[in-house]
Amino acid sequence: MPAKKTDPAKDGEPVKRRDQAPVQAPAPIPCEQCKQEIPPDEAIQPEGVEYAVYFCSPACFAAWRREQADAVERRHREHSGTDQGH
Repeated sequence: MPAKKTDPAKDGEPVKRRDQAPVQAPAPIPCEQCKQEIPPDEAIQPEGVEYAVYFCSPACFAAWRREQADAVERRHREHSGTDQGH
C-alpha cells in the first residue's frame, strides 16, 4: 500500500516545487479576543480600525467589540478631531 501523502504547508514546513525555491507557509496569527492561533487567510479583519486586529470568528469579533470598541472608537475620534463632546 502506498504511503499517505501529507500537505507540508499545513504543518508550517516549506513546500518544494520542481521549478521554484521552497515556499514557506504563512505563520499563524492570534485572535485578538481568545488568542487562538489561526491561519492568516482564515482570519477576520474588520475595517475602520486604526491598527490590524484579527479574529477567528464573528463571535469573537462581537465579544471584542462589546468589550473594547468603545475605547478604540473614542481614541480614534480624539485623534481624528471628530470628537465633539461625545
